[in-house]
Amino acid sequence: MYLPVSIKPIGSCERNDVIRIAESTLGPFHSYFVMKSLSNSRTLVAKVDNKIIGFIMYYTVKLNIRLGVLYYMAVISSYQGIGIGGKLLDEAENNLSRRVNVITASTKLENEKVQKMFKKRGYTVLTWSELKDLTSWIVTDKLLRILHAYDDDIVMMKCTSNKNVIDMIRQLS
Repeated sequence: MYLPVSIKPIGSCERNDVIRIAESTLGPFHSYFVMKSLSNSRTLVAKVDNKIIGFIMYYTVKLNIRLGVLYYMAVISSYQGIGIGGKLLDEAENNLSRRVNVITASTKLENEKVQKMFKKRGYTVLTWSELKDLTSWIVTDKLLRILHAYDDDIVMMKCTSNKNVIDMIRQLS
C-alpha cells in the first residue's frame, strides 16, 4: 500500500500531537520523558494527509567520538508495519550522518521488530552484557548513561564511516 508520507521537523504547534502518540504507543512513563526532551532534542514527524502519525527524537553527544542518539521513535498502531518507522529512521540517519561518528539506539530484548529494522539497516545489535565483553564495563556504563537506556536490554550501533563500530565505541573509555 502506498501512502504519501512526509517527514519534517516538528512544528511548535505539533508538540502535543507527539506527546499524545507517545502516550498511546509507549505509555505514560515514556511519554513524560518525550515531553521533557522536546526542547533539547531534534524531533522529526511523519505526516499523512497533514496528520502526524509518528515521530523520532534524537540528539548528539560529543566526547572522544561524536555520538548520535536515537532517543524515542513511535508510530500510531494503525500505521505500524508499513515502513513509516523505517522512513523516520532513514531521515534521522541522514541528518546525523554528517555530524557524528556513530549512531546509537536502545530497546528491550522482546522488541524484535525494532531490532530487525535496525539490523536490516546495518546496525550491530548487542545486549549490554555482550557490549561489556567486547569493550569494558566503563565503556558500557558510559554508553548506557548517554542513551538513558536504564530500562533497555539491547544496544544498536552503526558507524557513519567504514570503521568498525566496536573499535569506535571503545574510544569512549
